[in-house]
Amino acid sequence: MRIPDNVKDTWASMAGCAAKTVLRAVDRAGGIKVGSKVVIQGSGALGIFATAAAKLSGAAEVITVGSPAPRLDMAKRFGADHVVDIAMGSEAVVAKVLELTGGRGADYVFDFAGAKSVGKEAVGMAAQRGKVVVVGSTARDDYPLPLGMLMGKELTVLGSLNGDIADYARAIEFFKAFAGAMPWDELFAAPVGLSEASACVDAMCKHHMIKAVIDPRLA
Repeated sequence: MRIPDNVKDTWASMAGCAAKTVLRAVDRAGGIKVGSKVVIQGSGALGIFATAAAKLSGAAEVITVGSPAPRLDMAKRFGADHVVDIAMGSEAVVAKVLELTGGRGADYVFDFAGAKSVGKEAVGMAAQRGKVVVVGSTARDDYPLPLGMLMGKELTVLGSLNGDIADYARAIEFFKAFAGAMPWDELFAAPVGLSEASACVDAMCKHHMIKAVIDPRLA
């Protein structure tokens, strides 16, 4: 496929990872209804892009849950109406989300975090008959899930894995359509050569940057 002229190389690269993964998850959920309340668990590249996607899909309220503070500030720039820092603790996070939603909870909860607490938190934050989409919990470890609450709320729980070439094409079209809707370039660090690749990986692990840009043409 040909990359549209208004889709930058960095965006096209992100379309092959975070963007297509998020859009696949939204599709698995049946789309995001206009006027709905959405919680995004995670404030990395996936979570921030998901925040933007939810807002651009017409969500009335988007709450991004994550850490550290600079990532949450970035989430606000990408459409988060509220942010909740996980440093306050699992129970407090759920209580805060319920407070922000007037006690109702969220129509959609998307896990882009993968921490062991996210399953229990997602069920606690979801509204009656809401949807929980699991994307970030890739480990084979056991994750606690309150089945009684899941049943009582009549929740729909879905798994979503990465995406395929069709999702990549959709991600490219997404960037084409919403090129000016969000400050996409802010997600990317300045380009560096291969000699600095390891340092970039380390910086991302320490949450010092969201998306590294490695250009082999640079010295």
